[in-house]
Amino acid sequence: MHGLPADGGKVLIGYEESWANKIYETPDHRTAIRNLRHQRAAAWDLKNEVVEVQAIVQKSDLWKAIEYEHKDCDSAAAYAFDERFCPETYTFHLPFGEMTITSDDAEKIIRLRARGRSVNAEYSELDWDQLYKLAEEVLGWDHTNTLTEFCNAAKEVDNVQIGGSNKPKMLKSFKMKRLKEKFENTQEKVSSGTLVMDEAKINQTVAAYLLYTLGRIIFPDHSGNKVTAQYLQFLKDLSKVSEYAWGTSCAAYLLQSLATASRCDPRNIGGNFSLLQVWIYDHFPKLKLSTPIEVVDETLPTSAKYEFKDHKKKDKPEKLINLREKLESLDGTDVVFDPCVQTLPLGHTQKFKLFPKGSKGTNSTSSSWEPKYEPELSLDHWKHLEDSILSWDELQTLHQDPREVVEGYMDWYSKISHPLIIDRVSLAQVEAEMAKAKAKEVAEEAKGAKKSDNVIHDASDAVAMMHWQAIGSKKRAKRTRLEPGGPSGGGDDNEGGSGGQRGHGTTKRGRGGGR
Repeated sequence: MHGLPADGGKVLIGYEESWANKIYETPDHRTAIRNLRHQRAAAWDLKNEVVEVQAIVQKSDLWKAIEYEHKDCDSAAAYAFDERFCPETYTFHLPFGEMTITSDDAEKIIRLRARGRSVNAEYSELDWDQLYKLAEEVLGWDHTNTLTEFCNAAKEVDNVQIGGSNKPKMLKSFKMKRLKEKFENTQEKVSSGTLVMDEAKINQTVAAYLLYTLGRIIFPDHSGNKVTAQYLQFLKDLSKVSEYAWGTSCAAYLLQSLATASRCDPRNIGGNFSLLQVWIYDHFPKLKLSTPIEVVDETLPTSAKYEFKDHKKKDKPEKLINLREKLESLDGTDVVFDPCVQTLPLGHTQKFKLFPKGSKGTNSTSSSWEPKYEPELSLDHWKHLEDSILSWDELQTLHQDPREVVEGYMDWYSKISHPLIIDRVSLAQVEAEMAKAKAKEVAEEAKGAKKSDNVIHDASDAVAMMHWQAIGSKKRAKRTRLEPGGPSGGGDDNEGGSGGQRGHGTTKRGRGGGR
């Protein structure tokens, strides 16, 4: 079938539902543009909180990701790479092979830990009663307050009425705007006497701020305005927040968001855009998508090295098309595969995670992509991760060039993948037809201009003719008035015909004078 990989889609089983396939099936790819949106809640300024709250938050492992978050989104770059993301392999499929974002990238780019307690292993789906108790323990909300927030997450309501047949619609989430409004500006509230901060209030405000951070920066969903109440289970003990491997979870969540957005249906995309766009800037400097910033402190995340300034420009579709075409012609020499090696602090050993052996494809669904592994992954695998990684020194002995691949990889890749998403044959036909239509248009315009020029000459001649005819008429009229029997010559009353009222009046006055 047209557009399918050479193997007929046996590995990329969801390829026909992908936006990449839609682009390839469109003769002129420049008309295949989606209006994807990355929505994000407003920033919560920590400077407006009391110093005790500031101190706890800034000691948290999440602080660097907050402090060096990119305020503006490079949507064109994000969308261009998402077009090439395949959920079956969780990799970007490029002309020269595959690339992906790893937990190590998250550690270098946004300074979130790649190692630590597993977020996924300690996460569980709590029921309503458990969430009510958790919200009271962590945020200090009673049952009614939490119920109101659950209802507002589904639909804005003023008063929640319980009982009867009118059961309110609820979500196990909080509107982030309301969460922020309830806990922000503690400095001002304390100064005005409307709030007294004790240890419980400080911890509740910190928990609310970190919950807001999880929903806005670490795990932002496609809506951009809600955060699940389930994350409260990671904030029960604030002293343990920094023990989690947030970097690994953040990278996994971003890849899942890219997988969902790579299909034809979605209109929104979630995930940490700072991680995504800085990963692009780090590995593809030749694309010149951002403004580099000189950073002296090597301990800072690499997100501090770049600034994106073009967010206000209105040419995003044109930039996306241009970037899509550039990616189509990239080869391995255009990519920096190990950007972090030169920016690591002295004495740090870079490590790379190995993929589990025997990994298979995924189920074909447009909404969920669950990788299957043999043997099944377990928490023990995570706890003994150090047994499955290679140091940078060990890895260097395996190859001389980062562009080297395992023998047979490119043959396999060319069969299972569809790395080119622009149909050059169809595009050439479209452009030939456009050129032909343009040539015809130019010819018609030239013909019309020549015809218009002739009309102008004809009109000029006609005006000249009318001018000379008018002069001739005036001369003939003058001669007529001077001849005997003319309108002013006193001839017979009936002569002169329609010489005008003035001629008749003169004749009548002549008659009256005779009487």
